[in-house]
Amino acid sequence: MGLNEFIGRIGKVLSHEINKTVEIIAETRKGYNQKGVLYNSSGEDSPPVKDDKIVILKVDGSGKGLVIGVFNETQGAKPGEKIYFARNENGEIKSKLSMLGKGEVLWELQDFFELLTEKTIAIKAKKSINIESDKQTTITAEKININKDGENAARKNDTVKIKIPANTFIVSVSGQAVGTPNATELEFEGEITSGSDTVFIGN
Repeated sequence: MGLNEFIGRIGKVLSHEINKTVEIIAETRKGYNQKGVLYNSSGEDSPPVKDDKIVILKVDGSGKGLVIGVFNETQGAKPGEKIYFARNENGEIKSKLSMLGKGEVLWELQDFFELLTEKTIAIKAKKSINIESDKQTTITAEKININKDGENAARKNDTVKIKIPANTFIVSVSGQAVGTPNATELEFEGEITSGSDTVFIGN
């Protein structure tokens, strides 16, 4: 099969037919539409939006073209860098993942972000991890362990017990003002009456 059996055309996306494959109808010249099957990189599912410019490779005798490329406007990637972005049907960018040459990764979103796994998520840093929120941060789990295996946390209205070791305070004074210290350890029970109004701990 020689090179003269292939004809490449540039077209403008008019519509899609998305089933198990993505078939694109594009206008390759005024008044002439051509259909092509989209070929993406392995593991990638990214149909172009309406009015995108695409490259269709026509294979003689197949009856359909192959869409092998989509023209994208640059998002500012420098040589060696990689930027992924997703758009809505109007072509507006709604999320962008930038892997930059200076060793940084930037993920920009306009709405919800969700990370799902059936097992474990591990985040490790040799220096620091910063989590910031303009309003509220919620952590929900059966058990929350802060700073590895620390002590139990206490909350407002929790019961507390205070132990006072023997011989640490005067329990009575007699005679020439000689004080009698507590002979045994004492234990008092009460409850916490106040706590932080910005940090909340559930059951």
